[in-house]
Amino acid sequence: MGWTAASEHVALLHKKGPTHAKVLRQRTYAFIVNWHDLPLETRGVNSKVSLLESNSLLKSELMAKLLGMGKHVRALDIVEYLADPVIKEKFGIRIKVSLASAHVWMLELGFRWQKAPSGQFIDGNEREDVVAYRQDEFLPRLQELDHEVSQFDSSDGRSLPFFGPCIIGPQQRPMVYLFHDESTFYAHDRRDVAWQKPGVTP
Repeated sequence: MGWTAASEHVALLHKKGPTHAKVLRQRTYAFIVNWHDLPLETRGVNSKVSLLESNSLLKSELMAKLLGMGKHVRALDIVEYLADPVIKEKFGIRIKVSLASAHVWMLELGFRWQKAPSGQFIDGNEREDVVAYRQDEFLPRLQELDHEVSQFDSSDGRSLPFFGPCIIGPQQRPMVYLFHDESTFYAHDRRDVAWQKPGVTP
């Protein structure tokens, strides 16, 4: 068939003209000479540099803003922050930053969408105000009430004979201490995953 006819036939199959056939011949010859001389695919490749990469001041200010927002930071916070007319003018932003771009920026800034690292618990029992309350108010009051409280046998849990005065309430009922397991609850406890700050540890 010959190179020219073959290249024109292939170009026709792709609904292209003679110019495309010529490019095919050039590339085929280049490949025969050097097997590593392959054309680069540029379709679908975005050559633009992201605003975050091109502006280091914006990157540092955005990072400071997110780190100062507390535990539950969102990608939407980036969108809302950059929608502020003052911020847009300061950094020359002309278009609205999308939520998808904000997600990519969160990753570029070092945030990760994952469960919060756990493994360390601080209950605050040794804080000065807690110690003062325990020593000066709670324990003295407990000692005052101790002779009015029902006592129980530690071996079988049965109530021991009661000898103290029953002066609790109008019906003269004995007092019983009710203890509970130490538990601490925080808002959003059921929120398993969130954007975790860079370098966060338990």
